[in-house]
Amino acid sequence: MPKLDKVKEELGWLKIIFAIAVATNLSLMAYLAQNYKSKR
Repeated sequence: MPKLDKVKEELGWLKIIFAIAVATNLSLMAYLAQNYKSKR
């Protein structure tokens, strides 16, 4: 069972990292969409 707990804990950290990456990408896409015309 300790091995299963370790895998669950690691999966939890990977979910957090994935959520941060998704939020960063969405923020960047929103910024680029809002400033698309002003840059051209």
